[in-house]
Amino acid sequence: VTQGDTNIKCDNLTIMQESSRLIALGKVSAELIMAQPEEKKPEKQEKPEETKKEEEPEEKQDTVNLSGNYLEINKPRQEIFIRTNAKSVFEGMIISGDRIIYHLAKDDSLLNFEAIKNVRIDIDLKQINGDKAEFDVKKKILTVTGKEVKYSEEGKLEGSYNKLVYNMNTGTMEFFARDDQLVKTKISN
Repeated sequence: VTQGDTNIKCDNLTIMQESSRLIALGKVSAELIMAQPEEKKPEKQEKPEETKKEEEPEEKQDTVNLSGNYLEINKPRQEIFIRTNAKSVFEGMIISGDRIIYHLAKDDSLLNFEAIKNVRIDIDLKQINGDKAEFDVKKKILTVTGKEVKYSEEGKLEGSYNKLVYNMNTGTMEFFARDDQLVKTKISN
């Protein structure tokens, strides 16, 4: 099924026009092309002798690939919900968990996502496991929490924490532990 910028393959599809919901069941895979929010730029002061060039604005888009056994696009709640063997590819991350929810702005651009229960995120050679993950699309900050958040990189660095915050803009990570938790980090060649 193709609807706008959404391509969906599934075993069973229900479109509820009256409630603006789309539900896909069975083995589901979808590609969603979402608009990015427009950034407000300060107006430039031009010299009087300069001529104004008409530039066509480049439309920015986010592509989200989803798979699982249940997909719901709920317009009134501004959510895209995938569950049961949920997997998503977005911003260079492969996200899996029991449930993944994308939250949308009024203009249908992505605000953030959350992955819940049995979460695994792969980013390049990094792997992060936890109970819950949240990603702020605008700030590009990933936060993973849980009883034991595990982090590994190329098999060379391993760690176990309570919370991990990864700033994808700067490439920096912060690790947190409860007062009663022993922080474990292993570095090997």
